[in-house]
Amino acid sequence: MYRPLVLGAVIINVVSLSASTSAYCLASTAAERATLELPTWQEPAPADVVTRRFKSCTEDAVARYGAGMARFQFFPNLLPAVMRRTLALDAYDFQNGHIDWIFTGPRCGLTLSIQNAQVGLIQRFYDSVEHVGAGKHPELRRALATIRYIGHLQAVTVELDSKLGLTVALNGVPVHHMTFVEDLQRHQLHMLGAAPLAGRMLRPATRPAHVVIHPTKRHQTIMGFGGITSLPAYRMLSDVGRRRWWQRLCEYNLLIQREYPCGWNLDRDLKNMDDLDAAVPHYYGDNFPNSAIVNFNYLRRLREIPHSKVWYEYWKLPIWAQNDADAYARSIVHYCRRSLHETGSLPDVVGVQNEHLEKNWHAMVT
Repeated sequence: MYRPLVLGAVIINVVSLSASTSAYCLASTAAERATLELPTWQEPAPADVVTRRFKSCTEDAVARYGAGMARFQFFPNLLPAVMRRTLALDAYDFQNGHIDWIFTGPRCGLTLSIQNAQVGLIQRFYDSVEHVGAGKHPELRRALATIRYIGHLQAVTVELDSKLGLTVALNGVPVHHMTFVEDLQRHQLHMLGAAPLAGRMLRPATRPAHVVIHPTKRHQTIMGFGGITSLPAYRMLSDVGRRRWWQRLCEYNLLIQREYPCGWNLDRDLKNMDDLDAAVPHYYGDNFPNSAIVNFNYLRRLREIPHSKVWYEYWKLPIWAQNDADAYARSIVHYCRRSLHETGSLPDVVGVQNEHLEKNWHAMVT
């Protein structure tokens, strides 16, 4: 989870918790592990879709230039972030060719390899230093799924929903679902082999929407605005610099302090919780001296400002608390008691960071 460094981040009273997962593919349906018998495709009503018809090159052109010629069908419009596209196959001979439906984005893409009796889903990375290998470019191809089917394939659908989900359907039957966080912007068809293709590309028709806003009905509460004060950096400021710092916080109303203890360096007896020399650097980058530590003197000064708040949570757990729910809870309660004693106030929020919670997260939280 990325954490913004900039002051002025909006903080709302919604806390999410997620277990560690792979970056892109969380789960797929069981249909991909078995052979699917395709039903007849129930084509959407004409009023519900916008249709673009296309045909690949003729059999004469294939005969002239050879069956191995590259044949592409490009679709000009940019894809929206939430979208559904259906490739309707009106005529194609899978015995003499196959189709690659290629989606591309700024950093990665997807390819649906549509063949006789199976559809393969491949993810391609081409802009990530993580995947730099022996080759010239940072590229990686990863097979995500193979969906086997029997029957007449009439339609292939790719959908990106508003919850970062990607779904592939054959003849309207969902066969693969995964979490997909990248943007896709364009798509094209690459036809391989001698078979000509006649088909349509379908997208949902747009309709006017009527939105009603009830200004008195609220679903979330904005607690305020704030950020993370690097306390070792604050310690390095001059007296003039500190006065200007507090002026800036009040001027811009940045009155929520996201509070982190020293984490890895926290002793089991908790006595060094506010020892500035125990501050742990963040991995945000080379933003010296960007480190995490508790400073009750700073919090006491912050609490003098009306409407100020403190959010407390670990960034990295000390080793002795990683697999010990009681030790974890004891450290949290100790901070709350120290905060009440030193500043006169408990933290307004005790949060949970998903980076450090593993299999025993439920016991640690409760």
